[in-house]
This record gives sequence, C-alpha cells and structure tokens, in this order.
Amino acid sequence: MRIQIRERATGNVPVVVTDPARSWWEGYNDNILRARETAWGENEPLLSREMCELLDDVDAAFAVTGAHTPGWPNPYQDGPEPDEEAYERSTNPEKFLIVVARVRAWTKVLRWIATIPSTSRLPPATRQ
Repeated sequence: MRIQIRERATGNVPVVVTDPARSWWEGYNDNILRARETAWGENEPLLSREMCELLDDVDAAFAVTGAHTPGWPNPYQDGPEPDEEAYERSTNPEKFLIVVARVRAWTKVLRWIATIPSTSRLPPATRQ
C-alpha cells in the first residue's frame, strides 16, 4: 500500500490517505521541490536516489510478506476525529499483523543488502 499525507480541510492536522499510484517518498520529494520553487524549504533535504531505491525494495518485499495480512478501512475516513480513548482500545488486534509483515520486509531487504557488494545490487523482488 502506498500512502501520502495531506492536510484535513478543518485544520493543519496531517491525515494519511492511500494513493495506489504513488509512493509517499515520491510525494515527499515532489512536495519539497514545489516548496523550493516558492522559496520555502530551500534547506529541506530530498530523499536520495539510494533511499528511494531502498524504500522501493522494502515495498516490493512487503508485497510478499504482507500478502496475507488483512486490510481494514479507516473508520474515521469521513467522520469526526477519534478521541484519546479510541487509541487505547482495539476491536480487531489481528489487523496489527501488518506491522509484523512490514518488519519482515525491512529485515529481508536489510539482510540482503548486508550480504552483497553495492555494485551488484538488484531489487529483492527479482530474487527467490
């Protein structure tokens, strides 16, 4: 799943929304470049090509490690913001298996990177 952050119409509260066409890191770099055009954010760093490749690799690995994790709709998509108490309860703890799947994707990619020379890097999705 790819995400991006936008501001809710009711204020400057960041909200995560899914965008299947773009990764959050592509959106981040695009936002920094747009900000630089308006003379704002000239000191904000872009994510490097290497970092974007790493995130692409983790995303590809997550497509495998997270293939069987359940998704769930955002219960606050079009409604009011959750209250503090909502963060203290879980009605479906199985949904947090997605966090374990994401950690496994990172672990797979970082272990793979540690075992190869940097000049022979191939995306993890091409390996078995």
